[in-house]
Amino acid sequence: MLLHGLNGAGKTNLLEALHVGTQGFSPRARRDAQLIRFGASAGKVMLRGSTGDNAFATDIVLAPHEPRSVTLNGERLTSAERLRHELTTLVFTPDRLAVVKGAPATRRAYLDRAVGRLLPARATLANDYAAAVGQRNAALRRIRAAQSTRDALAPWTGRVVSLGEDLIRARTEALRWNYRPDRLIRPELTP
Repeated sequence: MLLHGLNGAGKTNLLEALHVGTQGFSPRARRDAQLIRFGASAGKVMLRGSTGDNAFATDIVLAPHEPRSVTLNGERLTSAERLRHELTTLVFTPDRLAVVKGAPATRRAYLDRAVGRLLPARATLANDYAAAVGQRNAALRRIRAAQSTRDALAPWTGRVVSLGEDLIRARTEALRWNYRPDRLIRPELTP
């Protein structure tokens, strides 16, 4: 989809509404009152679309002094944040340019967020891997300080290798999943 128009035409508002409707919060505004049209008592974001063959509908009602009301497919959710768990979406906003311009660690962290959204059962892999590497490094320091033997290193090395393989597979699967057109969210835009 290509979105273009004059300054002030509402391009950013549309993108922000897509973010609110799929993520449950605004990437720019800190309070719901900032999302409501001046002079209005409330605001509403409605999205209708599909992920592959599965249709979805979200309705988010924003009022200045009340909690957000969020429904997904007619069912009220306990919190707006539940949308992130129900709809597998990733939003790339201008503040994410560090993913493109920054260090490789930034790209890996963004990819690991994608793994968590697209493959929730594997969401903890990156943290588990980092923890195992930390334990292995601690074992190496203890060995160097003559506080431990090399036998203490083998279990952590095996864990790092195993989790590293799992993480690579999950990242690869997320990249393949992410580029399948049949799984993309297609919003229906209505005036």
